[in-house]
Amino acid sequence: MDIETIDNFFSKTAFNDFWNLFYEPKWGLRENITTPENKGAGLERYLGAKDEAFHLSLFPVHVISRELNKEYYCERMRLRVTWPFEKAENFPHYDRWSEKDDYDITAIIHMNDSDGDLIIYDSIGPEPFDKKAKSIEFTPKGNRCIIMMKKYYHHAMRPVETELRYSININLKEHKQ
Repeated sequence: MDIETIDNFFSKTAFNDFWNLFYEPKWGLRENITTPENKGAGLERYLGAKDEAFHLSLFPVHVISRELNKEYYCERMRLRVTWPFEKAENFPHYDRWSEKDDYDITAIIHMNDSDGDLIIYDSIGPEPFDKKAKSIEFTPKGNRCIIMMKKYYHHAMRPVETELRYSININLKEHKQ
């Protein structure tokens, strides 16, 4: 599979700026992070043009562009907090929020060490999920970015031992000249 990882993704200053965003009050309850039945499954916050922190949303894009030696635009960025729920079911998905799905790669930055592995399958959307697809598991490590270079089906297991898992999910579109 075409997956890149970047350890020590943020500088100390940038890490602190993003960490502080997790403590600002602009969160929305996401009731169905894993299934519609799991009420209160997590919190989600989008960064974008209407958010005062928009300038921060550009920083990860610059780091990824530099590391991959390509120019990318941020199509969608969201901060996510998930908490333990042992009975949660997890379903593979690729990021899809509109009919257009106009992005090329997905990056997930884990802000803290946690349990609740990220599982990435060798099955690419929008094709149907291949239940026999091989997979890779990544245990969340603070300040590590995992980049899926295709629209791989993936899902995160819920943390069980860790109180909260903090992550930033980004969908990026390659700039074509």
